[in-house]
Amino acid sequence: MGKIIQIPRELKEKIAAGEVITSPYSVVKELIENSIDAGSTEIKIKIERGGKRLIKVTDNGRGMDQEDLENCAKRYTTSKIHNEEEFINVKTLGFRGEALASVTVVSELKISSNEIEVLYNDEGNIIESKPSSLQKGTSIEVRNLFSKFPARLKYLKSDDYEFSKIYDLVQKYSLVYKNINFTLFKEEKVMFNSPAGNMKNKVYYAY
Repeated sequence: MGKIIQIPRELKEKIAAGEVITSPYSVVKELIENSIDAGSTEIKIKIERGGKRLIKVTDNGRGMDQEDLENCAKRYTTSKIHNEEEFINVKTLGFRGEALASVTVVSELKISSNEIEVLYNDEGNIIESKPSSLQKGTSIEVRNLFSKFPARLKYLKSDDYEFSKIYDLVQKYSLVYKNINFTLFKEEKVMFNSPAGNMKNKVYYAY
């Protein structure tokens, strides 16, 4: 009997997720880019325990309706490309349709948008839906990152180190996107605030 077998679908999903989501930094990067692509002018990032306990990104972008919320956490679903021509000429930061699906595999995902709050299982399906007070934009909460993957969790470094990587990332985005107000929280404390405006102000608040 041969030794080569086809990898089960559940294992393939976990392997793929590990390639997309490797650290709190990679989660924040994916979520910020989604917020930018949604036309946001204000993005707030809240981090607890270096992102291991909580990553929360809230924006004032276009938001999602009920149908979008039902589909957004499934693999290869995206609002950014619809055909091969758009793929070739892609103008958005993200387009693969893998980020949120990968997040559901390695953490607990909750999204609020347009007065709806939903919780997802690790297959990207909604397991709970209820009214939300968020009327505009989208808020995404990622909790207990890699809690289901202790081997991956142990390779993360200290909370301060993981936060420092996120801090540098947010700082860089703030300098590139001068019309977006970025605010970064560590636990409940504001650690970085870069108001929308001209580049002189951006550089001042970044340094």
